[in-house]
Amino acid sequence: MTKRSRSRFDVEVGARIRSRRTYAAMSLEALAARAEKDMSELSRYERGERSCPTFVLAKIAGALGCDVADLLEGVQAK
Repeated sequence: MTKRSRSRFDVEVGARIRSRRTYAAMSLEALAARAEKDMSELSRYERGERSCPTFVLAKIAGALGCDVADLLEGVQAK
């Protein structure tokens, strides 16, 4: 199986998620519990290894106490 190349968009969104999480002094485990997702899945999103579906991004934003727009603001699509 070949590794998918990371897109700049996925990397930037993942960095925003991680930044918000660390600013909130929240562990990955706590975010996973609040967003009802697996820790390893969230870790892949934070590293930009996977695209985060919109419905999951909404759960993550809710768990972080922000809007989806806060996680996407200023991120360039291409």
